[in-house]
Amino acid sequence: MVKKLIAAGAGALMLASVATPAFAWHWWGGSDDLTVSNHAWVKNTVITTADTGDNSIHGKYVFGGDIDTGDALAGADVLNQVNYTEVAGCDCFDDVTIRNRAGVRNFVYTSADTGDNSIHGKLVFGGDIDTGDALAGAFVTNVVNTNIVGE
Repeated sequence: MVKKLIAAGAGALMLASVATPAFAWHWWGGSDDLTVSNHAWVKNTVITTADTGDNSIHGKYVFGGDIDTGDALAGADVLNQVNYTEVAGCDCFDDVTIRNRAGVRNFVYTSADTGDNSIHGKLVFGGDIDTGDALAGAFVTNVVNTNIVGE
């Protein structure tokens, strides 16, 4: 149950991590000038964990035993596109002023574990531990302060 809650929380964090332009402003004060101001602060904290470990067979006397775990797979994919401005399709501006300010901080922790399995006792006769693969990966992409002016 805890693993499902962690996975659901990580998914929600990934969805919340996609940022769009925070603020764009244009004043039609009778001139052919365009002013766009973008300001953004993005902080991503993503924790993704998969664990099939911490399994044990123990007792005073252990005669055989088998621990088989599946694969532990964990992944995170974070994309931030911040302060994107496109001024196109119109040659109606004398001056175009674009001010972008952004801060992006990513903390991504991804782990996968099939370990910490044990068979132990005062006397152990036989026993087998087979674990799957432990695979973890993270992809982080930040595209910050992109401006396109003209066709």
